[in-house]
Amino acid sequence: MFARVRGLALMPYHLGRMTTYMLLGILAASLSGMVFSVPLQRGIAVVLLTVAGVLFLASAVPSLKRSMGPRLLNGWVARFGAGLGRVAKPFFQSPTPWHRYALGVTLGFLPCGLLAAALMAVAATADPISAAFGMAAFCVGTMPALFLTGAGGRYALDHLPIRFSTSRAA
Repeated sequence: MFARVRGLALMPYHLGRMTTYMLLGILAASLSGMVFSVPLQRGIAVVLLTVAGVLFLASAVPSLKRSMGPRLLNGWVARFGAGLGRVAKPFFQSPTPWHRYALGVTLGFLPCGLLAAALMAVAATADPISAAFGMAAFCVGTMPALFLTGAGGRYALDHLPIRFSTSRAA
């Protein structure tokens, strides 16, 4: 019973991520609709969807990700992630539902290839409402993987030998 309650404690976090993803999707689709005229929009949609497909493929195949990843962005992504870490730090200290929601909103901005691909796909629609629903579906689709990652990490900390514990000094 307590495991279910603990899982529900993550819902504000996921709702925060969903909020960010939906807003980013609305922004991407709105910009796409405003910037490109109707005849040009179809060609842009093809390009955006192709790039989205390549990013999804690169995320699924680690050797592709390493060979395709531009080295110039690595420093920027590291600095951006560190900045987000400083912003998000206070939300970890008091785990109220509002803090979890704010943490989800903040961490929704973390750079991610899958997120970029999903944003490109919804931008190709040029329809903010469709984009919002598409990004909400993307967020719901990521929840099982995040749950399994967290459960696997918790299991490893509880069941693996002490040499893997983070509390032991090296």
